Amino acid sequence: MCDVTTSTINQFGNLYDNGGPTGNYSNSRNCSFLIDPTCADSISLTFSSFSLESCCDRVYVYDGNSASGTLLYSGGGYSIPAMQTATSGSMFVRFTTDGSVTSSGFAASWTTVTTGAAPAIPVMADTVSSCGTAVVLDAGVYSGYLWNTGDTTQTISVSNSGDYYVDVIDTGVCTSRGNSYVNMINAQINQGDTTICAGSELTLTPGGCYFVLTSITDGSYVTTGSYSASGDDEGAIAVTPNYLYYTGDSYTGRFSADLSSYTSLTRRDGLFSDLSSGQLYTFWNSTYNAFTESTTYTTAINSLRTLDASLNTTGSTISLSQTINAGFGSYVFAGSGYVILWLSLIHI
Repeated sequence: MCDVTTSTINQFGNLYDNGGPTGNYSNSRNCSFLIDPTCADSISLTFSSFSLESCCDRVYVYDGNSASGTLLYSGGGYSIPAMQTATSGSMFVRFTTDGSVTSSGFAASWTTVTTGAAPAIPVMADTVSSCGTAVVLDAGVYSGYLWNTGDTTQTISVSNSGDYYVDVIDTGVCTSRGNSYVNMINAQINQGDTTICAGSELTLTPGGCYFVLTSITDGSYVTTGSYSASGDDEGAIAVTPNYLYYTGDSYTGRFSADLSSYTSLTRRDGLFSDLSSGQLYTFWNSTYNAFTESTTYTTAINSLRTLDASLNTTGSTISLSQTINAGFGSYVFAGSGYVILWLSLIHI
């Protein structure tokens, strides 16, 4: 105890004061250790040695995952305590000492009784995009459910974009978690959206989630302050129904749809979007679990990652059928359901 590690999920192990198995413990300590194995039904702690200053140094054992659990034992001195058993599936141990007098401390070991294996992880799409007003998420058939929305049903209907996850239970106390990112695309044309530049044309595609601007004039423009938002040079651009993203050499700027405001986000290289769904993506190197402009990454693009509106990765890695060597001087052109990566004299 009293070191960097303050918890464990191991089903068995040894526990000592901060002096270890052979040394004396220190003065003025206040340490805790949580034993929280997966699928534990009960945890038993057995002391093999015990030598603490009687008046002022103490070991506390709780049934639960914190000191707010049921107190099973509290004591010091030199008599070995009886075995303590936590039936909640978690055990919390606390060790305190005063400012004087030390001793050899304690040695203990724990064992765990488990109820079974965790259920299969719910199979849900990593990302769900919809042009409608709501999406139904289905966790599958289990004996119990707890969504991060507070719902306890097999299915939920959501109408806002965001991350949704569900903890499921089958038998015993073991749980598994499934998650999905929902991207609600607002395809509704409001009154103010129908005003465009003179001489321009706006084509709405029936049944789709996107529009095509076939022409535009330079009669009206907005100064966006892109240098302050992102810096210059890089130039990656991605478009979603709510934002326009521009990657500079310092940050990625996220601009509102009318370009009236922006937020500087952590720079995200390899950024693009699917114009048919509004989903954001980045190129990815699964070997290094990252992607940036370094040739280490650009010469070995082997996957994609989905992103949320703040450019955090969501869902799992999407593997490509072949590794792409992009190098420097490449260009990314987003399409409707596809992306074009232009590599100097060739394109993919």
